[in-house]
Amino acid sequence: MNQKGMNRHQFLLNNVFGMIKSLLYICVLSTKEREKEDIFTNKTAKFDILKLLKI
Repeated sequence: MNQKGMNRHQFLLNNVFGMIKSLLYICVLSTKEREKEDIFTNKTAKFDILKLLKI
């Protein structure tokens, strides 16, 4: 596999892992929401969401 192919493969892997992490995080968020905890008041939580989504 050439270097370009490897980079593409790595990029796809990162995207898949990012999506899985985002889905897990959304599940955690909905669980927290049911517990009536406002996670969005926490700045670190906001930062983590942005970091996970990497938009």
